[in-house]
Amino acid sequence: MSSHNDLIKEIEALFTDVSDIFQNDPLPKTNSLTAEDLEDVLEDESQATKPVAPKIMVVDDAEDIRQIIKGVLYGKGLEVYSAENGRDAIRRIMKQSPDLILLDISMPDIDGFEVCRRIRQREQERIEELLTLPKHQRSSPPDPVKIIYMTCHTSPDIVQRAVASGGNDFIAKPFTPKQLVDRLKKHMEFPEQDGEAA
Repeated sequence: MSSHNDLIKEIEALFTDVSDIFQNDPLPKTNSLTAEDLEDVLEDESQATKPVAPKIMVVDDAEDIRQIIKGVLYGKGLEVYSAENGRDAIRRIMKQSPDLILLDISMPDIDGFEVCRRIRQREQERIEELLTLPKHQRSSPPDPVKIIYMTCHTSPDIVQRAVASGGNDFIAKPFTPKQLVDRLKKHMEFPEQDGEAA
């Protein structure tokens, strides 16, 4: 806190020095800044530079699983959305643009493999659209969303299909909150929380 106060004193001294320089040609009269004003400016600036919380989409047809996962991830400072089936997931993913998707494989309408395939297809289409633009109008394509399958089935065939459809990883159900968090940390950074070491 003392370094914060020292910084405020330095800024106030700087304003005094500038005022002395322009004494012969004074600046227009303005309301003088107080130490409290400077603290507010510094606080606003620090708020603006806080990293944005990663966005996670949880896709599972079981509401209890969605709620448990959301509770765990909210507690870690993440922004969490959910979808209860494949169609809902595709619609919400395009709207929310998550950084990572936890995707159940077995769902009643569209299974997780098809959801993942459609997401990867949409990402490829975006890249192709960018390539049609003149070079000076192109922006960098967004990073592909990370997709982690959640499944009770861990046979070699399921793992092979998960990889072939464009998944990044999978986690076997049932899993503990710690196992979930550890798996996610392999693919993304969690925001720092109060009391955690930098």
